[in-house]
Amino acid sequence: MKLRLMIVLAFAVLVLSACGKMDVVHKPAVGIEEAQRLYIIKNDSTKEGFLQALESWCKKEGIRYSVLPSTANVQDHAWTLTYYGRWSWDLAIFLSDAEITAFHNGKIVGREKLVVGQWDKHKFEKGEKRIHKLMDMLYNRATHYYTSEK
Repeated sequence: MKLRLMIVLAFAVLVLSACGKMDVVHKPAVGIEEAQRLYIIKNDSTKEGFLQALESWCKKEGIRYSVLPSTANVQDHAWTLTYYGRWSWDLAIFLSDAEITAFHNGKIVGREKLVVGQWDKHKFEKGEKRIHKLMDMLYNRATHYYTSEK
């Protein structure tokens, strides 16, 4: 009986700890800071707020950008970004999955990806703030996804 209880408790700890973590992929786009203009390809399946957050970050950082339709090709411009975001609900809506990919002359040169676990204590962070942090990482202005108030 004790062995069964130990196995059940160990399994519960493993499951809950996996649900509580935040997975981050961090690959900065080397050279992107030299771009004359950044072209953001609109993702029609992602909420408009994601694109608005990308635009507000570019404005705040003084980066020239243009938004292209979802039919645009990453090879059409020197520097392009694609993005994906998924919001989930758990007492409130939160950005649970986010990915920003940078292309230079049609080749992937950087990617920032974030997947938030169900029980992560930072999951209710505002989506715009989360996207701004990912852009900071893409431009290598941050070396990791920080969860403290910054």
